[in-house]
Amino acid sequence: MIRLALYLAAMLLATTAFPGGDLLAQAKTAPNQIEEYQQRASRWDDETAQRFFGKGAWREAVAYLGRALRLDPRNAAAARQLWSAVVSGGGDCKTLPDLALRQEAKINAAVFSPDGRRILTASADKTARLWDATTGAPVGEPMHHEDEVVAAVFSPDGARIATASKDRTARLWDAATLKPVGEPMRHEHPLDRVAFNSTGTRIVTECVEAGVVRLWDGATGAPVGEAMPHNGWDASELPSSKPATFSPDGELLTTIEGGSPRNWDTASGRISG
Repeated sequence: MIRLALYLAAMLLATTAFPGGDLLAQAKTAPNQIEEYQQRASRWDDETAQRFFGKGAWREAVAYLGRALRLDPRNAAAARQLWSAVVSGGGDCKTLPDLALRQEAKINAAVFSPDGRRILTASADKTARLWDATTGAPVGEPMHHEDEVVAAVFSPDGARIATASKDRTARLWDAATLKPVGEPMRHEHPLDRVAFNSTGTRIVTECVEAGVVRLWDGATGAPVGEAMPHNGWDASELPSSKPATFSPDGELLTTIEGGSPRNWDTASGRISG
């Protein structure tokens, strides 16, 4: 209710005179000229709002965004930022999301690429997607699974993508073409997690329901060794509380069995020590 009231207040404040209104005064009687000046004034208000957001003047910024939309309802940038400010922000909000990734289904995970230029998401709509980190526009086609995608990660060099799904498979993808690499990494239970080691040579997948993890070749997706027991959580904890972890050099994988840690050699998938 408070945010709704703020939104209505923004629209009322939008009728107040601002310096940008001088642009409208310059408009001539021709309809196309009036529309052009309205669009210019709307953009001016949008830019002014961003300066106010930068100063922490949230209320003033919202007022300018409201008038920007009144002048030009098609100003998508102003609409997006006004919505973010009212719904996701707050009266004391000093920052605003730079962009929004337009995906209708629930997003289970979102990570930046190592170079920071792309964003990878895993979604309940059975896809993983790449997005431009500057514009928020989708990059390429979605990467499809047969069920909800619960996790997605980049390799350390950003050249490959690994995804994990409730369809009981993990998949390896070429990050440039978004084409699958090798065969699906098949499991007997739905997956909960996927991760690369620090060198990108190994992938670990985890099935919380079964209490097991598995190692895979980071270049081909081929299995390495057998399934390894891992009961690093209990009913009172989140499944992500104690994941199987790689050593910093990527040569060991540590799991928990019966409350005790156990190390595995990632080259062979066998117990180490």
